[in-house]
Amino acid sequence: MKIGDQRVKRAHCVMSGASWLLPRLIDLARATEIILSGRQLDAFEAEKIGLVNKVYPLSEFKTKSKEFIESIAKLPTKCLGYNKKMLNFSQYNKLIALYIVRIPFRIVFYIIIF
Repeated sequence: MKIGDQRVKRAHCVMSGASWLLPRLIDLARATEIILSGRQLDAFEAEKIGLVNKVYPLSEFKTKSKEFIESIAKLPTKCLGYNKKMLNFSQYNKLIALYIVRIPFRIVFYIIIF
């Protein structure tokens, strides 16, 4: 399996999505190289640079994916939701903003949990 952005090979420019997201997933240098060259990465290289989290042989993919999903599904959903909101918020805001915004989240979180 391969992953990459081949638009440059077809004379198509990236408009926003890939040029915004890819440098946030991996570093700017690697994102630039992938977008400008149109090179395809194999699964192991994608894992090595942090573009994907896990690589499994195709024969194990369904089983391993199901195990991962089930392990997440067993965790407290309110806590997972809070953590996801804070992770997403942290990508676009400064640290001080996290401290300010977490106050109402924590109040609601503790009211719901306790």
